[in-house]
Amino acid sequence: MEHEPLLTWRARTRPKHERSALWYILAITFVLLMILYGLKSNSWGLVILMIMSTCVYYFLSLRPEPTVKTIYLLEEGVQLDLEFFPWKTLLGFWFQRYPDYTQLHIEHKEAWQYDLIIQTGAVSMANIRQVLSRQLPEHSDRTERVLDKISRICKI
Repeated sequence: MEHEPLLTWRARTRPKHERSALWYILAITFVLLMILYGLKSNSWGLVILMIMSTCVYYFLSLRPEPTVKTIYLLEEGVQLDLEFFPWKTLLGFWFQRYPDYTQLHIEHKEAWQYDLIIQTGAVSMANIRQVLSRQLPEHSDRTERVLDKISRICKI
């Protein structure tokens, strides 16, 4: 980095989910019931989908703890650890509030790129908004994507 950051903080990129024994019992029961239903109704696609989903979830569960990254808001753009994004490549930002944390979403102009998402940590939304609004519009009408919501509800 060539210049002093306007604002910097360290925070998780995704929440850490606490899953109870009940969660595991319900998930296993659901998968087994769906497989049994698929077998009984000769719906092999459902059986394969449930087995594949279980495998994908298992491999996702092997991931390390949620990553803590450093975000730098600079005069030139946004830096998330070693990745730099100039302001001209970004479309806007918005906040998603949850009971335990708040996430900052920074959207890319290219639709194929996923939002930069990081929790706000101990930094206030007002400070982040003040710095970002100099360069990007705030899209306060945005909400989390359907897949993000499903992932959050299912704790995956």
